Amino acid sequence: MKNFIRWAALLVFATTPAFAQTTVTIGDNTGGSANTFSGTIDARLHQQTPTTNEGGIGSIEASRFSAGDHNTLVIKFTGVSNITGPVNVSSARIRLWQSNNSGTDTISCYRALRAWVESEVTWNVYSSGNNWGTAGALNSSTDYENTVLDTITTETATDETYQDLDSAAIADLVEGWINGTITNDGIICHRTAGGTTFHVFQSSEGTNGQRPILEVTYTAGGASGLLLRRRRN
Repeated sequence: MKNFIRWAALLVFATTPAFAQTTVTIGDNTGGSANTFSGTIDARLHQQTPTTNEGGIGSIEASRFSAGDHNTLVIKFTGVSNITGPVNVSSARIRLWQSNNSGTDTISCYRALRAWVESEVTWNVYSSGNNWGTAGALNSSTDYENTVLDTITTETATDETYQDLDSAAIADLVEGWINGTITNDGIICHRTAGGTTFHVFQSSEGTNGQRPILEVTYTAGGASGLLLRRRRN
């Protein structure tokens, strides 16, 4: 009887249709490079101009170019609100186009913890009248969650291309944003160690076709994203 039950369970599993997956892109590219959904906000936090908002310029930057000249980038994909949960995310990839660079370095990215406002955020504040825990969004307790989601290893100065954040932790974060179990305050990327180099990426106001993108592959219900990711690995 036990063998019969085992074989019956295997038969049901083998004959169950695969979960239908959907892949969408979120970003502000248009025309031939158009994304499925629009909705991206981002900003550069510049230490040399600590009270100046740089949420509407064409680039974002994560750098330690020289003493007193550091930059942090913040980015949020508001367009995930177009995906109706609950879903299970099997993969997610954040793509940032490297447009200028002075050398090879590692940039670490984290879950942001502040409700920053694109038109107000600066090196000193995440919104008008509200200071970062540490200027530059560098407080690992209050400004960002101190677990690295993924890293970008920048290419040489002549390589203009997309750099990807596509770890399992990114997929888990995006799934939480869509399902409402994690507040979507975006991510923060910065360098706090290493040499004096700069790393510039196109922003959502940058060159069309090179703006930030979030690619999400998901199922509406069905097998857990964790299970699907394990099957792929």
